[in-house]
Amino acid sequence: MNGRSAVVLTVLALVACGAQGAAPGDTKLSGPYQHENLAVFVVHGKNTITETAFLTLDEALAKKVLVVHETEQVRELTVDNLSEKESIFIQSGEIVSGGKQDRMLGIDLVVPPKVRNMKVPSFCVERSRWSRRGSEAAEVFATRGNAAPSNELKIAARLDKDQGKVWQQVAKSQQALSAKVGADVTKTASPTSLDLTLEDPKVKAAVKAYTDALSKAIEGKDDAIGCAFAINGQVYSSDVYGSNVLFRKLYPKLLEASAIEAVAKLQKDKKFSAPAADAVTAWLNKPRESKNAVRALSEKVAPAMRAHTVESKEDVLFDTVDEKAGASILKRILVKPEEEK
Repeated sequence: MNGRSAVVLTVLALVACGAQGAAPGDTKLSGPYQHENLAVFVVHGKNTITETAFLTLDEALAKKVLVVHETEQVRELTVDNLSEKESIFIQSGEIVSGGKQDRMLGIDLVVPPKVRNMKVPSFCVERSRWSRRGSEAAEVFATRGNAAPSNELKIAARLDKDQGKVWQQVAKSQQALSAKVGADVTKTASPTSLDLTLEDPKVKAAVKAYTDALSKAIEGKDDAIGCAFAINGQVYSSDVYGSNVLFRKLYPKLLEASAIEAVAKLQKDKKFSAPAADAVTAWLNKPRESKNAVRALSEKVAPAMRAHTVESKEDVLFDTVDEKAGASILKRILVKPEEEK
């Protein structure tokens, strides 16, 4: 699997899919909704997280109740939640810009109200720069709303925890997007910045065609808790939440990131049919037991939150579990690694 070790690093007693929420056999889909080579399936289910008053990272920064601090450590930032009442949900793969280098946040995490200096793992998605860029702040971060587009980038950060691999995948995304839009999408201000590449007008225009076509896929679906994406006719990834309110807030960002990857993988001379809904359901519902895994990891990421990872030969599962809510799954991500050629 892309040269990754077949050694099980940690054998867990838990069965990752046995936590409450998004459980195997429970997943129901609607769709597909398709544009070009990207298809969306909407996942329906029940809320398993009672708290719904989450602010997203974008909302919290806009309201000025979240401060993301530069620590001068590439692999770690700290955050303050200045809100008196609202928790903030930080999603793995979200990109914050500015500081000494643009960073991608490494885990899913809830920042409770009035918490200061909470550590958040991060990875640099911009190589070489280590100073203020233009008029951006060097001590704190902002956001343009971008997120990691490719599965391999997500795996490099969250599973492999390898900064070198993250840089490789950033460069690969930049090269693919440049080739598909017919122009160099790196920027003079910082040629290695993934965030600036994703802001390129030609990239934005190509992505907008997808998001315009697929943004309404969740309309009228009050029980929507997640979605699965297929690219070039093959199931690619899924994101399922314990709260339909949280999912509906974050669907536009999930869609845009997947649309970016669809642009990067577009084959203009080919048409692809979406996979059958039954096949996608079977993939989502497949039991993934840590005892049969290539790698299985469990780590505490906050006082009442734990991250479980199960890597099989076919895919990688990332669960974020809320231990306060009876081990309910706050978010489940499934990604399929790119096959070696």
